[in-house]
Amino acid sequence: MILAGLLLVLFCFPCEHEFAGKRPLNSPDLNEIAPPQTTLSSPVKTAISRWRREQPAKKYPLLALLPVYNREDLLRECLEALRPAVDGIIALDDGSTDETPRILRQEPKMIEILTKPSKSLAEWDDASNRLMLYETAHAYQPDWLLCVDADEILEPTFLVYKDYLMDQPSSILGYAFPLVAIYQNKITGPLFVDRMYRFKPGYRFDSRRLHCRIMPLDIKDEMIRAVNIRFFHYSASPEQKQERYRKYLIADPQREFQASYENILCTNPSRPVFPIGGALELRPFSDDTIAVERFFPEVDEESETTHGHLLFLQAQLAELVDLMKDFHDSTLDFFYIQSRLQNGNFQLSYLFDSSRTLEVSAPAAWLIEKYRVKKDFFYLAAGLATFLHLKPSEGITMIGSALDTLKQLKVLSRHD
Repeated sequence: MILAGLLLVLFCFPCEHEFAGKRPLNSPDLNEIAPPQTTLSSPVKTAISRWRREQPAKKYPLLALLPVYNREDLLRECLEALRPAVDGIIALDDGSTDETPRILRQEPKMIEILTKPSKSLAEWDDASNRLMLYETAHAYQPDWLLCVDADEILEPTFLVYKDYLMDQPSSILGYAFPLVAIYQNKITGPLFVDRMYRFKPGYRFDSRRLHCRIMPLDIKDEMIRAVNIRFFHYSASPEQKQERYRKYLIADPQREFQASYENILCTNPSRPVFPIGGALELRPFSDDTIAVERFFPEVDEESETTHGHLLFLQAQLAELVDLMKDFHDSTLDFFYIQSRLQNGNFQLSYLFDSSRTLEVSAPAAWLIEKYRVKKDFFYLAAGLATFLHLKPSEGITMIGSALDTLKQLKVLSRHD
């Protein structure tokens, strides 16, 4: 049994068997299962059927959102791990042709299933699916949402720390978890993925069809904490690697969303699965999914010039309130510098849509680059004045001009 084996590994000692068995699912009373209900209309006008379990209204502090397609091989184990961890599950079946629909309806914690018609993998739109799941969750008014894929198993230690995570200060809006591929009782090094966030209506999401950011765009890195609770990704057996590789070759034939998929075939877990039984770690999170080239020298925070600019800014604090509001309401870290142009300006690319580019002046580009390093208004204002060899008052004017330019280009707008 996969979950039983995983529990043994995590809380006792590493064992030698593969996580390959299946635990039979306890069938709920079929009288509790409602018949298919109304249809929804997706952004692409595709009919979506909706199934809901008939049950009294109740609170769902933590809801799981589960997109799934043809996952009868692993779905039972995924649901088995989720069942004690969440208060309800909303699934989106992306046109499965195997036993996935039946397995979903048999799950006692399943409260709603959206089903899309069968289609080619070339039409797979992960961003649209995740947006529909988020919108469906509105009816249940959860406190938190946990995003899980059907080939993943949540580490049981989540149950130990769940309440603590959900009770964190309101300044913490999301959590990133280490995702590790697993095969034959070995795992890969962790890749941190953003999977849990505080629910509220009105979030904006990445629209890239594949490899989209799961966390709402409104939730910035500094609002996220990385935790040491793992997701085990069943993607590393020879058969699983070939299946994933073929899937992405069909879904992304022009390599529009990733330059190559050869890395899938190179996944080779080599580390033993040791339990993590220490204290819960909440560390700062940085989404470094893209290697960003640096075009400007580092800011020398210890120089006398920078210190002088900082003292001047402190004395002018009351006059800088509006400028600071613009700065702190920005989405500067959603852009990065792609290249330096021949006219001396710079070309920016949008992190979540590489086709969206903007041309900006050197001061605005400097601001974009250094914001990814340190999101501190005074550090950037003083650093920009030092970089351009300006007087402190001229530095304030320059940073205000750069912010105005970026606002006009809608780089700063968090509400468009």
